[in-house]
Amino acid sequence: MASISTNGKGFRRLSFTSTQGKPQTIYLGKTPMKACETIKTRVELLLVAKASNSSIDLETAKWLTSIAPDLRRKLAAKGLCEPPAEDVKADVMKLEAFIDAFLERRTDSAPNTIRNRKQCKRSLIEYFGADRLVPSINIAEAKDFERWLRTPKARKLKHTSTAEGDGLGKNTIRGVLRAAKQWWKDGIERGLLESNPFKGLKTTVGGNREKDFFVTREMADKVLDKCPDYQWRLLFALGRFGGLRIPSDLEELKWEHVLWDEGKMIVHSPKTKHHEGHESRVIPLFPELLVHLEHAFDMAPEGEVYVLPQYRNQEKNTRTRLIKIIIQAGLTPWPKPWINLRASRATELANEFPGHVAADWLGHSEQIANKHYRQVTEDHFAQAVNKTTRQTTRNTSEGIGTNRQLSTETNKQDIEKPPVFRQVPTDSNPFTPNDLGKLPPTGIEPVICGLEVRCIIQLCYGGKRDEENITKWEMEGQEGVSRRGMGEGGFGGERKTPRHWEK
Repeated sequence: MASISTNGKGFRRLSFTSTQGKPQTIYLGKTPMKACETIKTRVELLLVAKASNSSIDLETAKWLTSIAPDLRRKLAAKGLCEPPAEDVKADVMKLEAFIDAFLERRTDSAPNTIRNRKQCKRSLIEYFGADRLVPSINIAEAKDFERWLRTPKARKLKHTSTAEGDGLGKNTIRGVLRAAKQWWKDGIERGLLESNPFKGLKTTVGGNREKDFFVTREMADKVLDKCPDYQWRLLFALGRFGGLRIPSDLEELKWEHVLWDEGKMIVHSPKTKHHEGHESRVIPLFPELLVHLEHAFDMAPEGEVYVLPQYRNQEKNTRTRLIKIIIQAGLTPWPKPWINLRASRATELANEFPGHVAADWLGHSEQIANKHYRQVTEDHFAQAVNKTTRQTTRNTSEGIGTNRQLSTETNKQDIEKPPVFRQVPTDSNPFTPNDLGKLPPTGIEPVICGLEVRCIIQLCYGGKRDEENITKWEMEGQEGVSRRGMGEGGFGGERKTPRHWEK
């Protein structure tokens, strides 16, 4: 990728091709070959990071901070790194300019991501000030900033209502801190900063199930009746019955993506397009969604390309308008209006179809669906109660369960009924395999009911006839029973006579 050459006077130069395909040369002077090889290796790593739009490794970042300012200026002139800190203008090290420079470089970010990052920027500037020098912010001030985000002052920067005295939510706070941590990390990799004061703060965003709300179909019908026009009805239907992310999934939604004959619709997702294989997904034209799509198609101007051209702009605030429509419908606005529409659809589809199918139609994994979308509704409880009631009723009708009771009289008769003993066969073959199905069961009170069977099995074990033992057993049948191995305590002793036989 890069090569080192030496002219006749011993001057060395490093040649390589830029990411735009243009040849570049850095003159190294009379530098030892070993040092030139090190520079060559680091330049190649910088080129790879720039071509892949990724961060450089930690060792290369440390190397940039340790090299001479002249060499760093040469690398910066070729676009491989930032110039030395002393060459950076003071304005660039101010907080607002520092963040703006990062956002300008991230051309690969989705519009929704950029909008969220600007919200994080407003919080930082509100607390620290736009002209605050970035290197002067320390760990203690970063922790103070985290605590400030929990106060009502930080909440005023959001366009959402909340209870008096509340600050930002836990996930929102962690999102702000995660963005700040990313910006400071980028400054370290470019050699502008030495430490990251936000490094030790928690920035992992999890699911917030406290704001879950299931929008029933009855509620959805009331909202649809109050929508001002066909475009708003379709917009609401796409969120509630199509499970689309509003407004990001509307950006590339065109009429050519609606496959009428196949009963399907292709949805391109800017939020997940950076994941391989998740640039788009295909969803069915659900009946609840199809009726609004057909009406919108009939009402669309001739030659219109996009399904909802007015709502493709993600900067347009559809949330506030939706809340007003919900109030006009006589309902109380639910938290996270658009997200809970999508979550309600995810819950319905999971009830009707296999989990992997429902997740594929909504464009996320089952793990994400369970963590953020699928909810436990009152219908689930009602279904479980009805199922239990039906099972109890069926058991009662079949005589199974606690409702089945026997009369005291019947129980008494069964208990007082004397046991019936099977007479020992007197023919030449007292026990044959055919008699096995006729033998009384063992293990039920009184115990003696199974004694006769066990004696016969012992005498005829292996199919052989023991004439002497059988004759002896028949002679002693009314006086007592002799079992092999019985004694004191029931084993190995004298014969025992059951009490009811003595009668």
